[in-house]
Amino acid sequence: MTDTRNLLRRAPPPPTELPPLITWIDPPTQRYYAFCVLVGLWSIKLGRLLISPRPTPLGIWWWYLLDITFVIIYIPLGYLNGQHLDPSQAYCRRRLRFVITSGYQRFFGERVHAISSQGIIKIDEVRHNSSHIKGKHIVRFLPYATAKLNPDDDKFCLQRVPRVEVDVPVLFNNSKPWKLEYSHIDPDTNEKTHINMTRKLLQKRLTSDEIANTYLVYIPIDHPGVYRLEQAWDKDNMNIKTYRNEVIISHCPIAKFVARHSSDRCIDDDINVDLILQGVPPFNVRYERLVDDVGINMTISGVAPDRYVSPIMGEQVVSHDYTWARNRVVEVPLNLTADTAATYILKLIDIQDGLNNTRTFSGKSLQDDTVMFLVHPRPYAKLLSDSTVKVRPGKSTNLSLELGGEGPWSITTGYWAEDVAKDGDSSAPNKVETIKFLPNKDTSIIVSKPGMYQLLSISDTFCSGQVLVPSSCIVIEVQPPSVKIEAVPIPAIDCPGEIGQEITVSLTGTPPWSLHYSITTKLSEITDFKKIFKSRHTFTIMPKTFGRHEYRFFLLRDGFYDEGVNIDHRITQVVHPKPDATFRTTYGKELNTCVGNNVELDVDFSGSGPFTLEYEVVFNRRKNTFTVGDIKSLSHVISSPPFDNPGTYTVTLVRVTDAKGCSNSLNASDDITIHVKKDRPTVGFRTDGEAMKFIEGDRIDLPLQLTGHPPWDIEYGSLNVSSKARMTARNLKDPNAHVTVTLPGLYELLSVKDSFCTGEVIESMRFIRAEWLPQPTLRIADGEATLLDVPNYYERKPVCEGTEDSVGVILSGRAPWIISYKITGEGEPIPQRETIGFPSTRIRLLTESPGTHTYEFKTIADDVYTLPNEISLTLRQIIISNPTAHFIQHKTFNQCVGETLPFSQSPKIQLKGIPPFSLTVETKNENSNRIDTQVIHNIADEVYTYVPPKFMAIGNYSIAIVKVIDAQGCSRKQNSQESKLRVEVNDVASIQRLIPQDIHCVGDLLVYQLQGTPPWVIHYTYNGEKKNVVSNTPDYTFGADRPGNVTITSVCHLNEQCCGHPKGMSEVIYDLPTAIISSGKETISDIREGEKDEIVIEFIGNPPFRFTYTRSEILPKGKPGRVLETQTVTNVRGHKHSLFVSQEGIFQVIYIADKYCDYPREGTTVNV
Repeated sequence: MTDTRNLLRRAPPPPTELPPLITWIDPPTQRYYAFCVLVGLWSIKLGRLLISPRPTPLGIWWWYLLDITFVIIYIPLGYLNGQHLDPSQAYCRRRLRFVITSGYQRFFGERVHAISSQGIIKIDEVRHNSSHIKGKHIVRFLPYATAKLNPDDDKFCLQRVPRVEVDVPVLFNNSKPWKLEYSHIDPDTNEKTHINMTRKLLQKRLTSDEIANTYLVYIPIDHPGVYRLEQAWDKDNMNIKTYRNEVIISHCPIAKFVARHSSDRCIDDDINVDLILQGVPPFNVRYERLVDDVGINMTISGVAPDRYVSPIMGEQVVSHDYTWARNRVVEVPLNLTADTAATYILKLIDIQDGLNNTRTFSGKSLQDDTVMFLVHPRPYAKLLSDSTVKVRPGKSTNLSLELGGEGPWSITTGYWAEDVAKDGDSSAPNKVETIKFLPNKDTSIIVSKPGMYQLLSISDTFCSGQVLVPSSCIVIEVQPPSVKIEAVPIPAIDCPGEIGQEITVSLTGTPPWSLHYSITTKLSEITDFKKIFKSRHTFTIMPKTFGRHEYRFFLLRDGFYDEGVNIDHRITQVVHPKPDATFRTTYGKELNTCVGNNVELDVDFSGSGPFTLEYEVVFNRRKNTFTVGDIKSLSHVISSPPFDNPGTYTVTLVRVTDAKGCSNSLNASDDITIHVKKDRPTVGFRTDGEAMKFIEGDRIDLPLQLTGHPPWDIEYGSLNVSSKARMTARNLKDPNAHVTVTLPGLYELLSVKDSFCTGEVIESMRFIRAEWLPQPTLRIADGEATLLDVPNYYERKPVCEGTEDSVGVILSGRAPWIISYKITGEGEPIPQRETIGFPSTRIRLLTESPGTHTYEFKTIADDVYTLPNEISLTLRQIIISNPTAHFIQHKTFNQCVGETLPFSQSPKIQLKGIPPFSLTVETKNENSNRIDTQVIHNIADEVYTYVPPKFMAIGNYSIAIVKVIDAQGCSRKQNSQESKLRVEVNDVASIQRLIPQDIHCVGDLLVYQLQGTPPWVIHYTYNGEKKNVVSNTPDYTFGADRPGNVTITSVCHLNEQCCGHPKGMSEVIYDLPTAIISSGKETISDIREGEKDEIVIEFIGNPPFRFTYTRSEILPKGKPGRVLETQTVTNVRGHKHSLFVSQEGIFQVIYIADKYCDYPREGTTVNV
């Protein structure tokens, strides 16, 4: 305070007030006159704004002149001594600088630093880049009386044979023709002839449409040339406006194929065809190439003679020279290779000449428009095998051939005798022979002599072929097989007589051999054979029956003589075979049974009956012998008594005796083991009396308790009323096995059987019940919300914005639960998903934004029902908006120590809500972190002037509105930049957005505020590229000249000290949208009254689009006409939009906006 008082003492005295220069007008009248002039200037400005809302060069000069006038009038008022209008010099300088700067910027454009290149740009040139709106579409009505030759631009051509004239139409609008004149130019001589169509002929060839008021006249044309409609008159002899179009008529184009060779070709041959074209070049020809009905369309474009010049081909020709339209003949050679055997067809589809005359070929004729070639496969020949071929003496054999191609074939063969073939001599064959083969006939060569045969060549009707390998074969001569048989009787042991023969054979021929023989008795004859692989072999024949046997060997086969050689060798013998008995192993060597059961065993016999059988039963080292006699059949059943004791029993066949007393001790290993179990199997459901629960739609395993020996077979049934069924589970190997069911209900066990015998069901465990688990549910807890008239629709009491609130819910099922719901408020719906571990919980409600919030609960799942189940429950709550408070003028200011701001310069606070308000304001010394809090009550107005307190120490201070409460009791804690005023010290350089924006567009200004000591260095990245700029002022402005991503990374003082690294200083700059009408060109469409024209507008940007277009009147010489209508189209989702118009005018887009930006721009950002 002392320093301040000293400064005040040393301050110079205030200047003496000057006397008024105008004394004849009192000060109140001066103020009145000045006020009227200012009101007049602003009235002119308002009028100019209403007339032309968008700036023009002349309008900029107008505004600049008005501002200068204001300065000229306002500043001298102090010198005129107009009381209460004496501005300070600082204010005058600021106002003058503002006016001059704003006027300069309006005229010359505001210059700022480009954010992409750091160069200086005019931001208005970026904002008002006319390339964002391109093209215009002009729609005009056709005049009333017009005549047009060939109005539909049809194509006409003259047939050569037969010669028929064509009728070319002339369309007359709103006027009936009386006579007309047309011209003809001969393309051969360029000679022009005028032809008048008389009224009589015209009326004869006239058709009319009285409703549409149109007339058609058909001009008969029978000579090629160029035709133009020169003049036309109506019945009043008034000229009818004629279109200066022309029709060029030529002979219809002709195309044909001419083959250079025959239609039969072979694979790899060339196919040569000439395509003859006749008409007006250039020609476009399409033809189809078919290979076995598989077609490929071929196109030949732009066919013309050498050095042919035509405007159709974009070349310059002499004006009025139509010799290019003469008839020309062009020959096009077509060459292709026959690479596959097929029918090749070249078929003309159509031909188009240079005048777009098209002739389509039907393809029915096979003369000129179609040519066909049959491509034959080249034949081939080879032997099916190169193995040595054996032939019998005096016989012949066939060498099988494989022939390819189309028969008949002609094959040349060579023969080398056996001695020549063995020597390997390469001399000429002993015999050469040509053989003819017909299709579908035998393709074999008959040979009889031993030696070598070889294929030399092959050909068929159309083509020569190729001999493939194997192409040669060796033939040898083979003799029949023979055999020598020696027989030795086999005597019986311990019994009289013989039991068989031992046969030894010696063989010649080709292995393997088959020796066939028969065994004949009084009652039967048995035929058999032996497969022999060696030239000497011994085997035995031992019949099973008693009596006289004859062994007769009657046939010998070898590997070559398959039909065999007849032989006759006989051996006679009386056979005495030993008896034999064996178990029939139908059920295996081991059997299982239970105590009290018996078993039956089948025994098979061989020999001479009746038989006596002796067998033993062994149990616990005790052996019991049993004898069964007088067994007359060859099979017998041994039935055991019921087993009294459990254990293992072994049944063994000991001896068998036949009718002659000859006995045979049997093989001890041929026995049957019987396992006898004491306990029978049991089955029951393992349950504690409670029903088994499972998920609806799933399956459940019903546990079993099994005793006995696996595997088990059980039967069980369902006692459900809806689905009674009897079911079987087989081959259960686990005593704790289970059966699987899918339906709830009561299930009963019916029977059980293990590997030994049938058991019983335990009565106390016969039944089990299966039930579905209950599905999870969700409901609002009692007292938490009010149920409305709509089912399952609740409403919770309103709360203030930002107030913590939650609703209690009750869940049933098994934890944890997963619920999903959707929150619908003022913005987009928010899907939510929560996992809850307790059946009674609370769900937090969103209260951050005011409005009506709706919570729609959609699905619920728990630990059992893991797949979400749909539910229907809705909760609604109204969130009351909290009051807001912010400084109207958000700026940084300096304040002297110990002084307060004048009331007129004190900041004003804008309040929103329901008054009266209470404010909590904090004043913070950022050096000492001391915070002084002030509470202001009963603020009745929405604009409040806040006078800051005195600051008694040097430092950085901030004044912040931290809380505001309105009459509803709702409060808001303030933490935004708009709720703060700041006195900065140059401790650490900092930067912040001066104008916060969510969306930036090309042409926007990115304004930043710097704090600290100037100058500053701002470091930033643009699209990943590092850049920096120097600012000498605390406000720095970038011009967004291109789209991209901008991030402020740091700000420093010039010496790179006291750097601040801001967070979240990233901006995305979107490009301005573009509207292109009629492909960016000026398009003129002539339509008749009542018709519609399509105007296509293309968009570049991010949909949805909104655009405004105008329709202006058409004035001569391109003068701008007045705007007849303005239309706005919104919510265009695609990048192309069509307008269908039926009115005359100039259609132009004047405004385009996409999701982020618009053009032309009035402000810094337009949110679409």
